[in-house]
Amino acid sequence: MNLQLHTFLSLADAVIITDETHTILAVNEAYEKVTGYSESIIVGKKAGVLRTPATPPETYVSMKKAIHSGRPWSGVFTNHKQNKELWHSSITITPFNIEGGSTLSVYSGSWNGLPEATIWMKPGSGKFKVHC
Repeated sequence: MNLQLHTFLSLADAVIITDETHTILAVNEAYEKVTGYSESIIVGKKAGVLRTPATPPETYVSMKKAIHSGRPWSGVFTNHKQNKELWHSSITITPFNIEGGSTLSVYSGSWNGLPEATIWMKPGSGKFKVHC
């Protein structure tokens, strides 16, 4: 792992580092504690493994548009932990270009849980809303 990116793994917030295909390269200890996924289990999987239908599709469209344009993005996700419990989080994803033998685009996501968030679904709409 590049030393620049390795520094992010020492942050107190949960941190996930992915490549340009959203494959998880590394997570920190806070991520393991919050999600229940150990680094040995989650590395190599797509970041979307935590997704739930509670996060609107528009959120992901907005995120991908920003980070693929090289801009940071912040938003709220409702994901699930390894035990399937819902987890509401405010996340910032920052793209980095790491140069070596070739340029590698890497995304670092850092987030905090939203313990008082509640989730509800409008009857008949099929859409979830998160209220913080």
